[in-house]
Amino acid sequence: MAREKIPTSQKTQADVFREFQIAMTKCAAKDRKDWSAELKKEQTTIWAARLYDPRLKGPLHFYAQDHTGLPMRKVPTMVPNSELFYSTLLLFNRFEETDWESQDRYPEDYVGEWPPRQRADLLGYRGQRAFPSGKHISYLKPPKAQWYDPKPQDWWLFFEIRFNEHTGYGMYAREWLAGKQWLGQYTGKLRPKDATVPDEETQYNFEISIGKLQENERRQPRCWVDATREGSVFRFMAHSCEPNAAVEERVDAQDERILGVYSIRDIQANEAVTIDYGMGWFAGDQDCVAEDMDLSGAVLQKSKKEAIQNGKMRKSKSSRPDHQDKNRKRVAKPKRKKNVLQK
Repeated sequence: MAREKIPTSQKTQADVFREFQIAMTKCAAKDRKDWSAELKKEQTTIWAARLYDPRLKGPLHFYAQDHTGLPMRKVPTMVPNSELFYSTLLLFNRFEETDWESQDRYPEDYVGEWPPRQRADLLGYRGQRAFPSGKHISYLKPPKAQWYDPKPQDWWLFFEIRFNEHTGYGMYAREWLAGKQWLGQYTGKLRPKDATVPDEETQYNFEISIGKLQENERRQPRCWVDATREGSVFRFMAHSCEPNAAVEERVDAQDERILGVYSIRDIQANEAVTIDYGMGWFAGDQDCVAEDMDLSGAVLQKSKKEAIQNGKMRKSKSSRPDHQDKNRKRVAKPKRKKNVLQK
């Protein structure tokens, strides 16, 4: 009697992973040494599609893949003052009104509805095109050009998560990606900035501007895009002093500000996707101040002397925490970075 097929909407991601394990066990039972290598790229893509199918019941977690693209295990995360957990996939920034109702005052220089009731109240950009500047009109350009990712749920076609014994879990390109093109969106939960939170607990945070845009950029209030517990695959980008990608504030087709990720040079297949975490994350007395990945995933250690010569020396604001998690991402204490593409 044929087994009744369970609809995708009634399955969980864990159910799909168990199905994959059963299929691989049957394949391995054929007593072929290179059974995993025999799987074609199309087949590994099918499993990735099933594993991250948005129709699945419950949350979607991230799974690390081996060099052939086969899912191996769910990716754990641990940050200081927290137990081990599994972050969930988030395609768009998430706003919760309760996070902002507790704020009894406006952020300094904030202009807009307070407390915000929806994401657009914080990130909306519509109608903000110009500011009066003396006798002249100074036209304020969008943070960067408009950009829209038509199918953000298909990120697994281009990227995968792998484990490296030196740098932990990282994000890798599945195929060659041209330089100066959009890769996707860095997403997370929108949270008010809190100066009392230790740097070690904000390692997955980026800043984004909120409220009406100020003519003086330095006075622009910002909040956190926190990808600690939920975010896009770009939360796994590793650091490099010679990065191949960067994060910039952009405006999407819905006239909302987002954090867009773009390539600043060609990215080869199987190469780690990296950004520069910025100043403040590497202690001055470290032997290694940069870890650059070659295509095989090997770490190329750079000496202090070489780093200083290249102008890449970094000093930490404070000492590193005792806990060194392999998945620890040293996202720069959110800074507004210069646009590499801007002329």
